Amino acid sequence: VAADSLEAQLNREDLVAIPAAEALGQGGNNNQIDGLLARALDDTASLELRVACTDAIGSTVARTRHKQPGLFDGLISIVENRDIDADLRRAAVAALGKPPLAPGERARLVDVLDVFATGEGMGGDGMDEDDDDDDL
Repeated sequence: VAADSLEAQLNREDLVAIPAAEALGQGGNNNQIDGLLARALDDTASLELRVACTDAIGSTVARTRHKQPGLFDGLISIVENRDIDADLRRAAVAALGKPPLAPGERARLVDVLDVFATGEGMGGDGMDEDDDDDDL
């Protein structure tokens, strides 16, 4: 019941919603994943909230080892969308690595990660923004 109350806070301002998402990641269960995923996919939500919700999904499925129907497709849609901020996409990749995946899902994730490895997936050369060669 407390987790359901926290889930209801995800639609409030970030000052309330982000700590609620973080708390759900620590103690929520699979019943809150749909709400967390909805906010992670909501392009009207702030980047910080979307990342917090995605991190909470990863924490929850790592703890429960259960994957909700539609979770893979929702998270992979974040990863594949090059218009989405790299931090959110990285959080989605991390969350995808937590639950058990079906063989077809594993293959699709490997394909997406291969794009990351070539640098095409993160919008550039695959390097972090602050990673440069000045210190060589």
